[in-house]
Amino acid sequence: EMPDVLNVTISDVRTVLVLLQAADPTLYAAALGSLANYLQLGAEAKAHFVTLSGADILRAMLQKSSSLPADVGRLLLSVVSLCAQPESVGRAMLSAGVVHETLTLLVSGLLPPATEPALVTATGLPAGASVMQPSGGSMLLSAAASEAHSQQQQQQQQLMLAAIDTLLTYSYDAPTARLVAERAGGSLLELLQTRYDAADTAADALRRAALALLERLSADHRSKLRLVQPRDTLPGGAVPVLLQLVIPPAAAATSMIAPAAPAVTSAAPAAPAVTTATTAAPTSAGALAVQAAGVLSSLIEQFQARLALRSTSAALSSLVSMAASPSVPDPLACAVWRLLAAAASADYALAVDAARLLLVQPGALETLLGRLQASSPTHPDAVNMLSVLCRVDRRLAARCASDTALMSRLVAECSASSTALPPTAAGVPAGGSNTPAPAAAGTAVSCATLVSWLAASAAAVDESSIVGWLRPMMSVMHAAADAALSAASHVDSQLVVAVASSLSALSALCSSGSSVLAAAVRRQLVDASNGAALCALLACAELRAECASVLATLAQSAAESASELPGLLLSHRTGTTSHAAVDALLQLVSCGEMVPGVLDALIVLGRLAHDASARQLLLRAGLLPALLPLLDARQAALSRHAVHALTTLVRLPEAAVEACESGALSVLLTASRVESELADGGLAADDTAAFRQRLATEALSCCVKHHLPAKYWATNALAESDRVAVGFYDCGQAKEFRSRSAFEDAHGELVVNEQHTEVVLVDSEPDLSWLAVPVNDAASQDGRVSRSVADIAARLATFVSDRFGGPTVFDLYDPLAYLPEANRVRHSLQSNVVPLSRLVAGASRHRALLFKQAADMLGVPSRLVRGWWLGQAHVWNVLTLEDGTSCVVDLLHEVGALHAVDSQPAHSYTRRLRAAAD
Repeated sequence: EMPDVLNVTISDVRTVLVLLQAADPTLYAAALGSLANYLQLGAEAKAHFVTLSGADILRAMLQKSSSLPADVGRLLLSVVSLCAQPESVGRAMLSAGVVHETLTLLVSGLLPPATEPALVTATGLPAGASVMQPSGGSMLLSAAASEAHSQQQQQQQQLMLAAIDTLLTYSYDAPTARLVAERAGGSLLELLQTRYDAADTAADALRRAALALLERLSADHRSKLRLVQPRDTLPGGAVPVLLQLVIPPAAAATSMIAPAAPAVTSAAPAAPAVTTATTAAPTSAGALAVQAAGVLSSLIEQFQARLALRSTSAALSSLVSMAASPSVPDPLACAVWRLLAAAASADYALAVDAARLLLVQPGALETLLGRLQASSPTHPDAVNMLSVLCRVDRRLAARCASDTALMSRLVAECSASSTALPPTAAGVPAGGSNTPAPAAAGTAVSCATLVSWLAASAAAVDESSIVGWLRPMMSVMHAAADAALSAASHVDSQLVVAVASSLSALSALCSSGSSVLAAAVRRQLVDASNGAALCALLACAELRAECASVLATLAQSAAESASELPGLLLSHRTGTTSHAAVDALLQLVSCGEMVPGVLDALIVLGRLAHDASARQLLLRAGLLPALLPLLDARQAALSRHAVHALTTLVRLPEAAVEACESGALSVLLTASRVESELADGGLAADDTAAFRQRLATEALSCCVKHHLPAKYWATNALAESDRVAVGFYDCGQAKEFRSRSAFEDAHGELVVNEQHTEVVLVDSEPDLSWLAVPVNDAASQDGRVSRSVADIAARLATFVSDRFGGPTVFDLYDPLAYLPEANRVRHSLQSNVVPLSRLVAGASRHRALLFKQAADMLGVPSRLVRGWWLGQAHVWNVLTLEDGTSCVVDLLHEVGALHAVDSQPAHSYTRRLRAAAD
């Protein structure tokens, strides 16, 4: 005989495992109790248990759990729960399939057997059973069977409760939560929509455990998505099931409130009677409704959940009615307020509908405002819900702002709650000592945020109270900044919500219609202490978009606030990292155009680039690579501000060079031609397109001014003042201008395609010592008269022609005939870059480029012009003679001849007439 619980030590734990594998189930209870005692010794004992293949033994027992007594099953599940932590032991249990078997046990247990009735009535008998039987003996047998069935059902419910508790302990990580949501989510939801006797406490506990597990699962994004998706048995997913628990039937609405205790009428002193329903405690159904509303608040972030809420008949209207009803108890009312605030924050259409319903339902708004004023302290959840709704509906905000009693109450609540908040120091707090209590911060910030939205919509504002109700928002900003700057770099979720709400309200106030109010808020924000806290909040990824919105409002505001912004951002440091605020904004811009806050961050950085001292910092920090993907963004505003920031940044020569070699020229060229193309098509460019076109033209001009190869690619011409030297390259018909190294093959293999065309490189200076005579009208130092421009040009033309294969016949000239020579050099060098000195034959582009280089070396005024003929580049040189005449130099046919620009021979040489005939 074995005792119920053994005192197990490390030496005999193997014996316990042997007993668990025995065929006699009478030994299981004692062995499992002993094992539970052993596992409670700590992590070392659990690790030793796993090394002895304990996880495999537990899985095998779970597989045959249907044949075990219910109490043994519950004890088995408690042992499995003990092995969830530490994480290494929990992973071993997961790998062994213990969680899979627990899920199988749960799903099979939640589905009622076909031979048993699915519903037990209030009498305790199965559904359809008759109370009256023909004889007394039959009646006694029926009662006994009913009692046995009831006991069996309770044991099964207790086993399922233990299984849910076990899964709760293992759902701490995302993969397990997704597995549970996939396999057991539907069964849990079906359990919640099954009818049961209100007096059945075991079924009530099972429902509460199911809701607790759903709440744990809803913390993971993919698990949420699985729960809200439609199923065969649940066409609407989880939302309709949970709404049935939150929204009571009309006939049972009053049953969710427990009756208040009767008033004591004796002469002895007694506590005052409860006279309002809002202070009554919720019943079991009300507690389930609170839990269900919490799960819904988490699931409502999913689009499918919001779609189900909109499609459920009158669900939103019922929720708004419950939010305004004085008969709903406080716990349930707070849960509904949180649900409506979450739904309105995630979906603009839902927010508009909820605000409209609050306005049109008779007495709903007045009742809600009266409940707010009667409560002490003010419910922060109701205030948050009103803040979200007032943000989207100005009529609702105006109605609330017109209630002077409400405004006075909220301002007074701000002042009262602010006493629990730390004072704002002269700088950003450090060390975490100034972090306010979440409850005090929530109440103060909720009231201050609602006052802000109402003040932005009110016709007149008491300016003397502005700083008073701004203080709570500034205090939580400092508290969150303190947390963001701490070593952990973690901000409490409640504090994040409070600060995000505050920042949204501050951004609206900065652009308020009241100039006095907006100026007062801006002065508070650019204050040294508050501004430093605002910059510090950029380190918190959850608040970065809201911080960028406030900073963008300051950047676009009055001159005095915008002028202080660069100093505010550049002076902020985080430990040894300088300019942390700028780095955080750059991280936000680098996330892409679909991320919230990118436009605001771009506005701030564009304003910052106007500061001369900040441009070098922005260039070193990597603003240019972050801007390039946004230059042709689909959002017009985003593209316009990206071009604006680039235009300001490329005033630096090094920034212009980097922009050219990074591929920005093609986008700028396209943007600079928008207005002219629209005009050619008989259409008028709007202000946005015209402004972007002017910015792109200015940026393009700044870029090519500092990069001669880029200028030649973009404009197809080089002026007399543009000197071609060693290192210049012509990338020809490349669709996008890049650096010379980008055109070279990085793997040593030749790349020949339309993206990588022949790039001609000026790699050396020609020997012109035999012709190095200054071109001027005065005598040289040795007394000889210098040669004229025409003479120098003729001799240079002969030199160039002889260098690249001599003259050609006009009608036989074909630029494609010179491709084999260029391809020979490309294959020999295994590169797309062809050095000019390696060619022994050349077309017009090669000859004109060498002529331009030689002319620049000798001081001969020469221009380089490129056109397109037969799908290839056709290039020529234009000289300016001493008398100001412009001539085209013939390097192909009548080598050395000078043709006046407007003459017939010049047109023939430049192929303009031939191009027209083609």
